[in-house]
Amino acid sequence: MRYEELKGNLTLCSGTRKGSADTCRGTLHRCGNCGTEGCKQSHADSCSNQAFNVLGHCLKCQATNRMETLAPGDYTPQQAWLAGTDSSSTH
Repeated sequence: MRYEELKGNLTLCSGTRKGSADTCRGTLHRCGNCGTEGCKQSHADSCSNQAFNVLGHCLKCQATNRMETLAPGDYTPQQAWLAGTDSSSTH
C-alpha cells in the first residue's frame, strides 16, 4: 500500500519540512488549552506548522496532556495493512 493510500482519509499538516520543500503530511492536532493547531514532531523546528514536541507539549503555551487530534479520519486501511489482511498489501 502506498503512503498516499495510507494517509488519504486523514486531515494532514500542510507545513513545509525543515531542510526541504516537501509537505509535512503529519497528523494535525489542536491544543485544548490555547487552541493552536499543528503537527507533532520528534525534533524542534522540523516543520513550519509544528505545534507540539514528541511528548505532546504545546510549543506555544507549554501545556501538557492537552493535545487533541483534529479530525483523525479513518484508520481502517492502515490497520488492515498492518494486520496483513489488506488484499493490496505489499509488505
